[in-house]
Amino acid sequence: FPVQAELLRIWGLSLQGGLDTSTLLHKDTTYSVVYVLKHKDPVHGLEAPAELAVLEKDGILISKRQINLNAGSPDLIRLDNEDWLGVEAGRFRPSCINGDYITFRLVGRSPTWKSGLVFAGVEIRPVHPQKWLTSPSENGFSGAHGVQLSPPPNEMCYGDGI
Repeated sequence: FPVQAELLRIWGLSLQGGLDTSTLLHKDTTYSVVYVLKHKDPVHGLEAPAELAVLEKDGILISKRQINLNAGSPDLIRLDNEDWLGVEAGRFRPSCINGDYITFRLVGRSPTWKSGLVFAGVEIRPVHPQKWLTSPSENGFSGAHGVQLSPPPNEMCYGDGI
């Protein structure tokens, strides 16, 4: 990622984006939405849970979960590059959504000052149904502190599965 955003001192944390799924993605592949970040000292205010969500264009929820962004959190997955961490917001399959657009968000809900988080971007990664993440090294993740991701309840579409 050529451009990164560093949280120097903020009160509210809200990282949002969207993606047109009609031209960039294969309609029958399941994808994972992964926020890419790292910590930079001093880290402060990231102890409280943050909320991750993936939604259809009309606001219908595809997946939602709470995670901890603090350094050492088991919710953070070490990516291929040893400096960067990832956190999976959720999974979706373009053929299962209404319309051709998804939105995703990461929101910190705690009423405290936050600092020490560097945000690089969001990766949309294919997930192969016959090979769900059962160990941190699969699909490009490594050192995930025992995180286990399983298939969505309905493998033909999407679901939390995390």
